[in-house]
Amino acid sequence: MADATSSAVPAAPTTAPAADPAATTDDGKGGKSAVLADLAAERDKRQALEAQVATLTQNQQTQTAALAKAFGLKPEETSDVSALASQVTALQEHFAASEHQNLVLTVANAHGISDTEAIADLSSVKDEQAMRRLAGRIQATAAAPGAPRPDLSQGGKDAPVSAGPAADFANFMQRALNN
Repeated sequence: MADATSSAVPAAPTTAPAADPAATTDDGKGGKSAVLADLAAERDKRQALEAQVATLTQNQQTQTAALAKAFGLKPEETSDVSALASQVTALQEHFAASEHQNLVLTVANAHGISDTEAIADLSSVKDEQAMRRLAGRIQATAAAPGAPRPDLSQGGKDAPVSAGPAADFANFMQRALNN
């Protein structure tokens, strides 16, 4: 019977099964399957990066087309980056000039300045604080809002200078008695 039981139990294999190629730590010096697995992993990474680059390229082209449309450029002019850069620079300079003019007019309005020469003086100042100080000085030197400026072309030219109210009254009485 011993023979029957020993023949029923299979004999244990004498060779161990091959280890998983990914689980080995032999730095790619394993067998052919480990090298192929490494190559497949690298290929998958490369394909994923190529897909990302293609997506980024498409997004950049879409943005460039949108910018060209916003700036009024024709589609054939969008590939010229220097034209787009010069257009952006010109628009930035125009915006800065408009912003400065708005600041000048705001400061002039806040200080009640309407004289064009004074506004031109304010426009020559670039710093906002210095502009506000200058506007305060201009405002202080201007006439009060209700007081008109004297007009030298009007009024008596050869009128005698008054020596005071008593002298004026004496002159008036003398003229009144002599007439």
